[in-house]
Amino acid sequence: MQDATDVGLNLITDPAFPTRMGTSVTRDTTPHLTFAKTDGGSREAKWRNTGQELGSDHYIVEVVIPLEGQGNTGIRKHRITDWDSFRKALPAVQLDIKDIE
Repeated sequence: MQDATDVGLNLITDPAFPTRMGTSVTRDTTPHLTFAKTDGGSREAKWRNTGQELGSDHYIVEVVIPLEGQGNTGIRKHRITDWDSFRKALPAVQLDIKDIE
């Protein structure tokens, strides 16, 4: 942690919202740490645990980092792949690969 602070990085992960689900014998934990250079102004990086796990034991984390000189017009929305729909769109019978080495 001291090394991160020495180079101007701040931990923005909120440990009150664990990013990994525990089991019946382990507690929820926060193994995913997010660091960002922050100036304390209005252009502060924001961290959020979405609460979505998509079948994994890890939650999806959203990090918003404003770009300098870009304003808020450059916000990009990422898409989540629906793998079940993708698999349904594949042909029922897939051909074997014959010439692979």
